[in-house]
Amino acid sequence: VQSGKVLIRLDETITRANLAIVTKSLDEFEARLARLEAERDGKGSISFPASLVSRQDAPEIGRAMAGEQSLFEFRRQARAGQKAQLE
Repeated sequence: VQSGKVLIRLDETITRANLAIVTKSLDEFEARLARLEAERDGKGSISFPASLVSRQDAPEIGRAMAGEQSLFEFRRQARAGQKAQLE
């Protein structure tokens, strides 16, 4: 082996794919955390973090936020129905 010669070249494809998977998971968890905090605090809406809001036009981010918003509304209506039954 000569000094300065390339010994091995690593392919970045797998690393980039893994990064994309982890990034997507983190974004989904951030959206879920925002929903859960809104539910816990009894808020009328979800306050998504700026890191998601600034990228909400990206399809995967928009879907994650919309999904959590739908679930938030569904669960809020379900709780209201349960309260009404108890009264």
